[in-house]
Amino acid sequence: MDRERKRIADDLHDFVGAKMVQFKQDLEQLAMASNAVAWHQQLHQTRDEVDVFHEELRGVVETIAPKWLDFASWNHQMEHLVGEFGLPNGTIHWENESEVVLSKEVRYHLHWCLRELMANAIQHSRPRGLTIWMAEERSNWLTLRLIYQPTVPAHSRGVVKRLGRGQFSLQERVKQFRGKLHFQWVEGHRNDVIEIPLVP
Repeated sequence: MDRERKRIADDLHDFVGAKMVQFKQDLEQLAMASNAVAWHQQLHQTRDEVDVFHEELRGVVETIAPKWLDFASWNHQMEHLVGEFGLPNGTIHWENESEVVLSKEVRYHLHWCLRELMANAIQHSRPRGLTIWMAEERSNWLTLRLIYQPTVPAHSRGVVKRLGRGQFSLQERVKQFRGKLHFQWVEGHRNDVIEIPLVP
């Protein structure tokens, strides 16, 4: 599966990406050749749309075969994820109390689960800080907790709020490694919890 993701990502990047660069160059030449104001406006607008599509394509490629999946450790991968998020008046902490080595497939799904949970927490609960904590809380199970204190009225039903397809994606990803997804309230802090079995 990892090889197939990389092959698809390479094909998208090499073929579609090259075509998009060619389109942009053609539009630039047309814009220089035409004197009509309307043509200039339309061509610039089309070029801008191609630029946007090209960036979206880069995002698709990164999703299919992300560079962070090749990082040597889960800690390095988590540092990269934390660095992508920002809180206006707060910080994000990553704490790892486990020495478990996770497979690439589990790391791939966990990364996207945590990304979805963090984005949801920041958007809907606006916490001043986030803590991601990983440990073996019980025998043969690894636990990841996203811990935060909401600054807007807390949601109390389900794991997530107004996520739509995101909620389905979270549930499906957790199923990939036979895990569990739930939430708890501990001393006024919300805990979005992912649990992973460490034995078959």
